[in-house]
Amino acid sequence: QYTLDQTNSTTNVSGISIGNGFSNITIINGRIRNVTGNGIIITPTSTNSEKITIENIVFENCGLAGLTIQGSGGFSTQNLVVRNCTFLDCGRNSAATDIARVSGDGATLDTILIIQRPTTSILGGSRNALKIDGTQNSVFKAIRIAGIQSTGALVGVDAGTSSGIQSCLFQDISITDLRSTSGNTTGMIVSGCQNSLFSRCIINNCIG
Repeated sequence: QYTLDQTNSTTNVSGISIGNGFSNITIINGRIRNVTGNGIIITPTSTNSEKITIENIVFENCGLAGLTIQGSGGFSTQNLVVRNCTFLDCGRNSAATDIARVSGDGATLDTILIIQRPTTSILGGSRNALKIDGTQNSVFKAIRIAGIQSTGALVGVDAGTSSGIQSCLFQDISITDLRSTSGNTTGMIVSGCQNSLFSRCIINNCIG
């Protein structure tokens, strides 16, 4: 198992950056820690990326999101798989808005843990633990979000503020012990979802 560990203070350094149009990539069995930017960022801008698998990765203490999948100009990452990944104390920079962010059709997120240790400083500003942008025919299952604290508005799963979320499955989602010290705390926002199924979702002890 490898570790990518940033050991200086250079700003906006990402662990792995996948540029425009790359496909058939597998990233497995590693740890990305202490980066000042994103742990992994995938940003197609003029050609879709396809079939990217991220499995058994620990994202630890990433300044921005542990994982950012975000296209532009109508291009996205298709058939993304993220499985057996842990996000530990990520999104710690004040510029961060998400701990994990995904988009693109045919995605699978399976067995995901997003947590903040009790000894970690409260995150400054607003945060989404998991932000989901436009996606269709995607599966989100066995996702646990726990212990996140922020000073601003806090959302466990935001699947509502972006349009185009259709025909998705949300199954075995657990969101517990979220707290905002001076903003609203929301377990899930789902107003942007159409023709989607929610099964065995638990939201407990979200304070703010």
